[in-house]
Amino acid sequence: MRVGRFAKRQMLTHGVIKALRLGFNVILINPKGTTNSEEHVKVMREKSFDRHRASAYLIALRGLEVIENNE
Repeated sequence: MRVGRFAKRQMLTHGVIKALRLGFNVILINPKGTTNSEEHVKVMREKSFDRHRASAYLIALRGLEVIENNE
């Protein structure tokens, strides 16, 4: 089943609002380039991750970089 753009935006908005209410700091990261890159293949091989987990790992690393640069 495919989710339309409106539903994705609505779910993202709901998740951000809920996280802010619970006291979390929300950081939005652009996932562009996390699937088709040399770094993606390297993470998959080194950590034995599937492609989805490797992408999530790279997105998390980008988030940590944003946090470090803002401190």
